[in-house]
Amino acid sequence: AIKKTTEIVRKLIREYGYVPDDIAILTRTNDFASLLATSLSEAAVPCVSRSRTSILDEPDVQFMLQLLKFLDNPQDDFSLLHVLLAAPVGLSEEQIRRLRAGKKTLYMALLDYHPDWPITAHLEKILALVYFCNPYEVIFRILQEFNLQISYPLATLLDAALEYTNDGYNSLSSFVSWFQYHGTSIEVKETHARGVEILTVHRAKGLEFEIVLIPETNWDLSQPENRQLLFSYKKESASPDKI
Repeated sequence: AIKKTTEIVRKLIREYGYVPDDIAILTRTNDFASLLATSLSEAAVPCVSRSRTSILDEPDVQFMLQLLKFLDNPQDDFSLLHVLLAAPVGLSEEQIRRLRAGKKTLYMALLDYHPDWPITAHLEKILALVYFCNPYEVIFRILQEFNLQISYPLATLLDAALEYTNDGYNSLSSFVSWFQYHGTSIEVKETHARGVEILTVHRAKGLEFEIVLIPETNWDLSQPENRQLLFSYKKESASPDKI
């Protein structure tokens, strides 16, 4: 359902001329909404999800956080692996498997075997600056280097980094630790949704959109939470007209 919904959204935008702001997707559960938001983000479709519990659940923030961890420790293969697989970079698992074939770290393998790759140049450039910049400046340089659109989650991350550095703290390592600890309580700041809006059904009352998709319609009515539902059928009708 997630893959199919993502395909439908991309088709609406590319073939039918709708803009992401025209589209809303209503879901039954926060878990489904979060997975769908990740799928849309990976497909380069702007989206705003009101289901995620914290800024740490946002894919673009996760990409930034993993990249900051690598910049703080270039031998951190685990963090760099997530960066390379993320949508802004987009290396395949096979490409990474080849990089890891030897005994070198991922970063050294990139430098030695693929100095011409854009990601190698990006990492080299940012690493040359990281020790001369505070966390806010590092994040801003990353946005510029990777030509990332400043989404609401990334704008919120920038605000948090600015507030952190204004308090007199400039260590990248300490900022990453602080953000991971406090991120669950930081809410994404939004003034107006820009992108496909993903929200649960009960939060959609009173909202209007050009296109509304409801992907989770294969409900199992035998489940305990649905046993209190009452159905009204018209004569000779296979589907209920009232629930």
